[in-house]
Amino acid sequence: MDATFWSIVLLLLLATIVALLRTRKRDRCVRDFEDFHITLAEKGGDLTWGTLTVYATGIELLYAEPVRTPEGHVERSYLLYKDQYAAIDALYRYPGALSEENRNRRAQIMRRTAQPGIWGRLKRRLLNWMAMVRDAVLQAVSLLIGAAKTYKPGAVILSKQEQPLKTLSKEIVGYAGNAYDPLLERHLFRRVVLEVSIGDQRYNFCGWLREYTSAFIELIDAELRHDQAAHQVLYKLHPGSTVLDGVEVSIQHGKLCIQNHAHQLIYVDRVESPVFRKPLKALVPPHYLADLHLPEPTEEISVYVGIADKVDIVVPRTHALVRHAAGEDGDTSWWEAWVRRAGNVWKKRKTVT
Repeated sequence: MDATFWSIVLLLLLATIVALLRTRKRDRCVRDFEDFHITLAEKGGDLTWGTLTVYATGIELLYAEPVRTPEGHVERSYLLYKDQYAAIDALYRYPGALSEENRNRRAQIMRRTAQPGIWGRLKRRLLNWMAMVRDAVLQAVSLLIGAAKTYKPGAVILSKQEQPLKTLSKEIVGYAGNAYDPLLERHLFRRVVLEVSIGDQRYNFCGWLREYTSAFIELIDAELRHDQAAHQVLYKLHPGSTVLDGVEVSIQHGKLCIQNHAHQLIYVDRVESPVFRKPLKALVPPHYLADLHLPEPTEEISVYVGIADKVDIVVPRTHALVRHAAGEDGDTSWWEAWVRRAGNVWKKRKTVT
């Protein structure tokens, strides 16, 4: 009776802890974009842009302005659930689309990435250590369950609950750890080249490896390699205009359509007409279409478009991998630079003595 009672108590306790952890667990790469204006690119060509909020069960994009659909209802945000993350091609954050406050926030993130502090590195090492001992703890749980099954009267209860106990313990231990990858860890906080496969196309982004998890890779201050040099000039386009090669603007069934046939990221700043002015601040990746329901029927419309020079990106690891280390030979991490300076000081002191 005692063994049965304590087995039930253990299961209830573990289930309660897992339920609490599930309500708080959010992917770290996606979480880094929270409260920033981003563009979500989904497989199949769908684009959505807005301010990101991250939950344990998914993400929500809050539109800058409510959108009235042809059916007559008003939409304020877009929800994507966690089990739909496989449909994501990438999350983009463009500095030119951010407010002054968020640009300052991003600048702080850049400084911490290029020169991570000692406390941040110690925290990282602790998380990695927890990830590495995870398998050992799970193995220990299996051994304990196996040993307990040989004793009565709780052997029957534990035998029946063996798999739930293993699952619960795995979720608890896995909550604190991450998918530790020594190869990626070696290049964390350094410049790398990220190879991204979208459809049948392959693109290379060169930027700082900010974070990685079992599901995503985060790269900041990255640039897409293309033939045309990136710049921040805004072009004024009209339906049928050919001013910017590869970018097609048209009006179809009351919607403004901006198609990117080029191989660079296109930034759409705003849309203007004689009767309205609407900010978009959206990125249009290569071979994507951005569409917008027009608040008023019009054929006289101007779209202000530029080529994105730098971008931050979160990509699912299912179609992205770090292919190269990048940067000059002298580029080193903060920790390596500090050790090198300390070594040089020590050598000088030995030479003097």
